[in-house]
Amino acid sequence: MLVVDDDPNLTDLLVDTLAAIGYEAFAAESAKTALEVLRKEHIDLVVSDINMPDMSGIELLEEIKKANRHLPVMLITGIGNDSIRSRAYSSGADGFLAKPFRIGTIESEIGRMLAGIKRTRVLIIDDNEDFLSSLKQRLEDADNIVYPFSTVSGAARFLESHTVDLVITDLKMPDGDGISLFNDLHERYPDLPVIMVSAYATDDIMEKIKESGVGKFLPKPIDFKEIQTVVATCKSRSS
Repeated sequence: MLVVDDDPNLTDLLVDTLAAIGYEAFAAESAKTALEVLRKEHIDLVVSDINMPDMSGIELLEEIKKANRHLPVMLITGIGNDSIRSRAYSSGADGFLAKPFRIGTIESEIGRMLAGIKRTRVLIIDDNEDFLSSLKQRLEDADNIVYPFSTVSGAARFLESHTVDLVITDLKMPDGDGISLFNDLHERYPDLPVIMVSAYATDDIMEKIKESGVGKFLPKPIDFKEIQTVVATCKSRSS
C-alpha cells in the first residue's frame, strides 16, 4: 500500500506500523510523488493526508479515481470535523480517519477496505436543499457514503469517474427530470437501482413513472424506513 503525507515523521510511523501488522508499504512525501509511484508499482490501497501543499489529498483522490475508480483510498486528517469528512466521502474516499487514531482502528479499517466490505454509496439528486441535507444526514448516520447533488448535470459528471450503489433522484429538477436520468442510467448501468421521489404524485406522473420502468417510487415526505430497506439490499458495485 501507499502512504502519502508531507510530514516524513508521520509517513515513517505509518509505514512501520503497517509493516508491523503485515503489509508492505511505500511512502510518498507529496501527491505528485504518489502519482508517480502508482504508475510504477502495483498498489492495493492508498492512505493519504488531506492537507498537503501543491495538491491536497482530496485532489489526489480525484486523480486516482479518474485512473482507477476501484482502487481504495483512505483519507486522514488532523481536522476531523463533519464538513471535511463529508467532503472526503463526496469526493469518492473509501475510508476516513481523524488524527490521532489508534493502530487497531486503522488496522481494522484497512482490513475492511481490502476485504471489499464497503459502505453503500448513495447518490442523491434533488434541488430542494432542505430535503437534500436532511436525507444526506440520515443516510450518513446509518453509515452510508452519500454524494449529494442539486443538478442532473453535476451528478452526471460525477458518475463519469465514480461508482455508486444506489441513486435517489427527484422527478423534477431545474436542468432535467428524473425519468430521463433514469433512462440514461439504465442504458449505461442496467443493474444500478434507482429510487424516484416526488411531492407531485398525480395519476399522470405515476403512469409515466410506471412506463419508464423505475423500480421504486416514494412520495414526499418520504418514509425513511423504505429508503433503508432498499439501501440494505444494495451490494457494492465496485467489488
